[in-house]
This record gives sequence, structure tokens and C-alpha cells, in this order.
Amino acid sequence: MTENSLNVPSMNDSNGNSSIPRFRFAPTPSGLLHQGNAASFVLTWLLARFAGGTILLRIDDLDRARFRLEYLEDIFRTIDWLGIDYDRGPSGPDDFLQNWSQTLRLDSYAKLVAELKRSSRIYECDCSRSNLSNGFLCTCSERKMSDSNVISLRFNTSGHEPVVFNDLFQGTITCDINEMIGYFVVRKKDQSPSYQISSLSDDQYFGITHLVRGEDLIPSTAAQLAIDAELTSSDFSKTQFIHHPLIKGSQGQKLSKSAGDALIKGAKRDKNELPHVINLVGAWLGLPEHLGHLNELREASQNTCRQLMSNEFR
Repeated sequence: MTENSLNVPSMNDSNGNSSIPRFRFAPTPSGLLHQGNAASFVLTWLLARFAGGTILLRIDDLDRARFRLEYLEDIFRTIDWLGIDYDRGPSGPDDFLQNWSQTLRLDSYAKLVAELKRSSRIYECDCSRSNLSNGFLCTCSERKMSDSNVISLRFNTSGHEPVVFNDLFQGTITCDINEMIGYFVVRKKDQSPSYQISSLSDDQYFGITHLVRGEDLIPSTAAQLAIDAELTSSDFSKTQFIHHPLIKGSQGQKLSKSAGDALIKGAKRDKNELPHVINLVGAWLGLPEHLGHLNELREASQNTCRQLMSNEFR
């Protein structure tokens, strides 16, 4: 699992078939992983193995302010604890930092931003995040500024047609990105790419065909589809999307790593937590049985996975 990310070989099978389904895990080392992350991993693994596909471990580490080595190590511990595997990606923290970090692909992100800047929807903005979060109306798109190191780039969503895409889990999804996400950032003031840019670029770079993520990221999917439509080579729309439900906390809130909703506390794991994660995935798939082991989930979900992958689920 140590193919160098900067020299990616073709994903062909022994017969030269390049249509192998390609999935990915894409955690962030910005906190200890929680139940939602673990369940998403298991669902991704389940569908990929059912489809005879491959799985990439892609760790999104551009948020250097919150990056911690213990969080990076936690990703590998969690995958081992779940009993799942992957086919491509770093073998451990050292291999990741040397060969797979997103900081090694900054040039690719910059090229995507440079191409995107040709679009009339991209504009320079000097508004602060705090002002915008307090209801400040951004009018930067109405005036011209010279691009500089203190200017961010935003995508103007005004008048954008609704983004419509098919989701294998939820059916047809229609997003008004102007209402759902607003004028979103594509390049930050420190010149670093936004999540929308880096995630889109990486999924295209690694040839991801099936994207499993939480339903809270539906606006991000819509934003990335809008970005992709502005590029000369538009491939992201060919992706098969699977947006799964979220796991709520005890107070009904979305689980958050930053809020301490961690699955693993340090090096210790709750042995009773693994069956709970497996049954959460089973509930997403509508399985009535109480499933205590990964193999039981895999066996019980065969028909449901077939329905989902053939777009007959729901």
C-alpha cells in the first residue's frame, strides 16, 4: 500500500480493464475520529469489496493549524481496529508524510485554480470570514481588485442554475448553491486551496469513480460539480455519489471531532463500540438483523449492496 502518489500507475486489472470501481477513504488529521467517520469507512469498504473495486486511503492534511501527529496515527489505528483494508495509499504515518501528503500536490491545486480564474464566476475578495459570518454583504464581485497575497478568490453563485445530480442512496438531489453555500472560497488569502478545490483535484487525479460521504457534504458535492462545469475537462459529473445519513450525538447534534465526539480516546478502544458501528451501517442499509461482526454485515448486505450499486436502492 505504498504506491507513490506522485507517480500513480494505471488502475487496470489483469485483462487491461480500466473500468474498475475506485473508492476512497478521505479522513482529516484534525481530531480523533468518531463513530460517523468509522461507519463511513465501513460503508465505503463494504461497497467497494462488493463491486470488486479498489480503495484509496487519501488523508486530507491541508489544515495545518489543526494537524497533529496523534490524529494522523489515529487514522491508521482506526482502520486496523475496524478490521478493514485498502489497496492504495500510505502504509503508515511516516510513509504518508514522505510520499502522500497533500502538501506534495500544491502545484496541481494551483493549476486548477489558475484554469478556474478564466471563468467569469471567479472574483477577488478581501472580505474577512468573521464579517461574512455576521451577515456582512460581500460586494467584491462588483468591483475589480488586483490579485495579491491578501486577496482570496471566490465563486460567484448568483444566478447559478440549480445543480442536479443522481445519488445512489438518496435518488435525484437538487441544490440551489447560491442559497446552500453562497459565494464560496476556491483559494484562501494565504494562497492555499479551499477544500472544494483540493478534494475535487485529488478525486480527479486518483481517478475516483465512487464517492461515499455524509449527507452534510451534499453542498460540497454541488459546489465541486459547479467548479467542474467551468473547467475544460469536466469529469467529476461522471462520479457515482453515495451520501449516507449522519450519526447524531446524544443531544441530536452532528458528531464533531473538534467537539470531542471521538471514537478512540488515546490508544484505548471500547470493545463494545465496534458492533455498534457495524449495526449503524446495517441500519443505513435497512438490515433488520443484529450484526456483531464485519463478516456478518458483509454477508447480510449482499442484496442491498447490489440494489444500491445498480441504482435500485430506496
